[in-house]
Amino acid sequence: MVNVLNPHSLPEDGKEALYRLISNGTDDDECLPSIVEIIKDRHQGDIIMICTDGIYSADQQRPGKNTKGIWIKYEPAMLIFFERLREYFQKNLYYDQTTAEFFLDKYLEEMRHELHDDATIGLLITKEAARYQYDKKPVRDEKHTSTQL
Repeated sequence: MVNVLNPHSLPEDGKEALYRLISNGTDDDECLPSIVEIIKDRHQGDIIMICTDGIYSADQQRPGKNTKGIWIKYEPAMLIFFERLREYFQKNLYYDQTTAEFFLDKYLEEMRHELHDDATIGLLITKEAARYQYDKKPVRDEKHTSTQL
């Protein structure tokens, strides 16, 4: 997982204080968008998750360092997301909008009691990623030999 957005708050007096916001003020610097460029992975494909800080926020994550390198400990909500995404690819024959929406709804329902903030999530799965996941499946029904993308 790669976090491509910069944190927008800093700890101040034991709380998170915003230092970047969007408003109708006249200071153009506070409304500059984040521009992200992603080089597509043509072999394994890309999965892009966009979420609000109720699910994941780089603001509260503090990287650690040990002999193996720099690491970030993910919040439980993200670890569960990764596990449910793996199950989604294992259990579904087709990866389409309907099955993805069902997966996201099920995940948010499971996390409902753990989330302490707004929880909005979006998921983009490229055709290459769907094909890669489909091709990794050890056993397929002989009647279904191609993915419906």
